[in-house]
Amino acid sequence: MALGAIKAGLKQISAFGNKATGFATGVDAKGIPGFLKENPMLAIPGLILGAGFVKDAIYDPIAASFTTNSAEDMQEFAAMNADIAFGMQQRQEQAMKIQKETAKQAASLAAVAPHLYNQILAGRTLPQGALVLGGTPRTDLMEQLAFGMASGKFNQPDSDTSMLAAMASGQL
Repeated sequence: MALGAIKAGLKQISAFGNKATGFATGVDAKGIPGFLKENPMLAIPGLILGAGFVKDAIYDPIAASFTTNSAEDMQEFAAMNADIAFGMQQRQEQAMKIQKETAKQAASLAAVAPHLYNQILAGRTLPQGALVLGGTPRTDLMEQLAFGMASGKFNQPDSDTSMLAAMASGQL
């Protein structure tokens, strides 16, 4: 009884598949085996094309994945990662160097020309000896100036502090 139910179920599935194939292609699926028996010369090109598709779409990618030298790929990948890490390390070291030089230049400006330093932080000109009360310091201006000094945008004649000394004395 159970075997008969399974056979009936499989026939229904097969019938549905035949109807779906016929609907999608316009060809009655029941007639395909008989057609191939009657015309075997048409089956050969179909088999050749089908084999070509299977080889190109399925077999070749799988075979290529087994034949590639994964050790060479891993070495190449490791070398590429090492180059990237080295470049990142150099950029980080350069950024730290510029940051230290910027802080050094801002400190030297504060030491050599405190009035100019206060004017830059105030963001405006101040009378000599003025004291700034309140407000937020313009650290963005100081950072821009110190970065310019650190990157060499300003011509520094013979020493690091000679230009600052000239600014402080009022010569510039």
